[in-house]
Amino acid sequence: MWPDTIGGDRPAQVRTPSTWDGESELPGVILLHGFGANPVLQEAYFQMSAYMDERPFFYVTPDGRFAEDGRQFWNASAACCDYDNTGVDDVAYLTGLIEEMTQVYPVDARRVTLLGHSNGGYMSYRMACDVPELLAGIASLAGVGMPFGTECADGAVNVLQMHGTLDSSVSFEDTTYLPGAKTSTADLAERAGCDRASESAGTADYVYDIDGEETDVERWVEGCPTGYSAELWTMNGGVHAPAFTTAYRDDLADWLLSQERVD
Repeated sequence: MWPDTIGGDRPAQVRTPSTWDGESELPGVILLHGFGANPVLQEAYFQMSAYMDERPFFYVTPDGRFAEDGRQFWNASAACCDYDNTGVDDVAYLTGLIEEMTQVYPVDARRVTLLGHSNGGYMSYRMACDVPELLAGIASLAGVGMPFGTECADGAVNVLQMHGTLDSSVSFEDTTYLPGAKTSTADLAERAGCDRASESAGTADYVYDIDGEETDVERWVEGCPTGYSAELWTMNGGVHAPAFTTAYRDDLADWLLSQERVD
């Protein structure tokens, strides 16, 4: 009998696919909710559990800590979102979750990815900065990288950045202290050995209520190690929490489940 939670006094739900044979190694996906959200709301938004039986993976959905006002948060960086200055060490918590997950379940330790929205995206970048050796990749929607000047550990982490150009909560462009969507992606790509310049990879219809193929897809290719993936999905006219098409969710699931750690 497999446990349905891990994490000790901060339990996180673990879902297993109904098609799993109970023995085979599978990739692991950890969902990091946005500020003020929770795992239930975040899963209802991304709907990644719908892919578990077709493309089996272990799915872990932890909770951030509660702020004084009752909203849940991750202590990702000085920018977001420990506004009560609790100092909670969420890097240690999530590191422990990953380690426990790979010990309790037959998780392929080379195929662990993080999917985060907003504050959860910030936290994904924080993990890629502090413990890159634990991650195959991060997928961040409307959350950006570490503040300028932050020292990060060496290590290649595959990255998918997704961001609306009209996001009024987290700037698509660089600000004084924080990298924007493209800089965040280029920084991780450069740490992996890629050139900073990206290439166009076409367009896609990812936002439900914007006509046409509103999303520009860019990839980092030159200089990258074999098997490395860095992509930016720029949702022109998209907001902080866009309404997504099925094509978006299909492509997001494909990206998450195709990543493997690059050494």
